[in-house]
Amino acid sequence: MHGLAPELRQLASAGSLDPATASHLIARENGQLFSVHRELLVLLYLAVAAIVAGVGLLVKENLDRIGPVTLIASLVAAAALCYASAIRTARRGEARSTAGDYVLLLGALLLSAAVGYAEYAFRSLGADWSWHLLLLAGVHGITASRHTRWIPVSSCRLR
Repeated sequence: MHGLAPELRQLASAGSLDPATASHLIARENGQLFSVHRELLVLLYLAVAAIVAGVGLLVKENLDRIGPVTLIASLVAAAALCYASAIRTARRGEARSTAGDYVLLLGALLLSAAVGYAEYAFRSLGADWSWHLLLLAGVHGITASRHTRWIPVSSCRLR
């Protein structure tokens, strides 16, 4: 396979590329630099899934000792901490990192678990139990619209 390293060196020596850019591109061409972005995304997703699965197992195994009110309060408190992280980042005017996105996803999943379990345990809506889904959809919709990083259409490229 033909590499572009000799051509990049020629462009650098001719002055068409600055030395820092040329050395970066040569390192990428030679396979010395690579991105682990996708791998990190998969690991973050698996971490959130493992935490939510662990919460589910903890609830299943200890429900009798914990009690429904304590369980719901704990889930809501954990979700609030996740949402507080996103709110704090937004108030600072900073861009939320990819890990921050997954923390917000974890908060949404914990809140959904708390609302679903509260409806199951207390049957507060009676025959209209499915309305908690509308409540969650509203909360998640507001959260998504307020905390989503918008990507301008002009920056999207088809490959």
